[in-house]
Amino acid sequence: MIIPLAARASWKHAVALSILAASLAVFIDLDHCIAARSFSLYAMTHLDGRPFSHSLWFATGAGLLTFLFRRRWDEGWLVFAVLVSHVIRDASTG
Repeated sequence: MIIPLAARASWKHAVALSILAASLAVFIDLDHCIAARSFSLYAMTHLDGRPFSHSLWFATGAGLLTFLFRRRWDEGWLVFAVLVSHVIRDASTG
């Protein structure tokens, strides 16, 4: 997902994009702790529904806000794409 973006970027920017993508892939699941009100793995994996950040609206908003604040379309697209791919993966696994 980040390879086309990183291929056109400088080496430093490509590393920054890679770190951003990896961080987002992990941080999106922190809302499970908030929704479960617990750090228990059982509580976090047995929620009634998906937490707030697991939606297309959140992914779209986060990507748009990233673009508006950073003024870089590649970073906005990266945030959107990483979050949407996570939402799709979660939806496909139940």
